[in-house]
Amino acid sequence: MLRGVRAEGEQWKRVIAVFQPNRFHRMAVMSDAYRDAFVDADVVVVTDIYASGTERIEGVTGRLVVDAVRAAHPTARVEWREHRSDLVDFVARECGDGDLCISMGCGDIETFPDEVVARRRELSRGD
Repeated sequence: MLRGVRAEGEQWKRVIAVFQPNRFHRMAVMSDAYRDAFVDADVVVVTDIYASGTERIEGVTGRLVVDAVRAAHPTARVEWREHRSDLVDFVARECGDGDLCISMGCGDIETFPDEVVARRRELSRGD
């Protein structure tokens, strides 16, 4: 998906990828597999794991994906936003004119774009 966006040329100033990892066991086993998944993004923002009915595993968080990307791409801009309110606020402030923000995942990330738009409106009013 990100490669396809980049293939369209210079249409976007920056590409901001927001990723919500899914299921604790999956991330415990394969978080490292995401190390190259975001190379076409200018900014990568990773949330905490959406459980999808699975039990929390101590020490397994979205931070594992962040660490995998940073280890493989030390100069990449990768942000960790564990809490939803911090995530929404960060992206609302980070995203500017000409930027494209793509959210990915299998969980409550589906409501994220509407939350960012609402927060940007609040910020533009000075809230």
